[in-house]
Amino acid sequence: MTRLLSKIHNSESSNIRGEFGEALARAFFIEHGFRVSEAGGNWYPYDLLAERHAVTYRVQVKTSVSVDKDGYHRVSFGMSDEFDLALVITDSGFVYLIPRRELVMESPQSNRRKAVIYPRLSIYMLGQLHAFEPIDDAPTLTEIEAICTKSQIQNAAAQRAESLSSKPTI
Repeated sequence: MTRLLSKIHNSESSNIRGEFGEALARAFFIEHGFRVSEAGGNWYPYDLLAERHAVTYRVQVKTSVSVDKDGYHRVSFGMSDEFDLALVITDSGFVYLIPRRELVMESPQSNRRKAVIYPRLSIYMLGQLHAFEPIDDAPTLTEIEAICTKSQIQNAAAQRAESLSSKPTI
């Protein structure tokens, strides 16, 4: 997971980072008994809706986090972002679920607002993503796909042979 996180955070595409974060957020909320709906596009002021016990939360997911000179994580929000909870994944894999009212927004700069994750917000840390390091001699995805394809071809041939042998002869 560590390599995956670094690839995601070093990715040139913020869409890839965002999709990863939103998938993680959906899994988290579903695991905890919420019904989850996607916002349906980048023009919404939140990423997900999470509903449980007739209460709906607007969730903003952030995976692009910078570190300031004091070592604090800073999260950037759009000026039109409207949310109740922020799920933040830092580059080191720490996951926070922070109520909006706990985030102190700095004055806007170029249509963005930054919030700092101060140590007092550690009470909202859900944990750290588990490290997943691939085994050196593990098969590649291509090798696994080839095995699956070969198996599918063998199964299809066996089924075809079986169906031909089970047909009555005239």
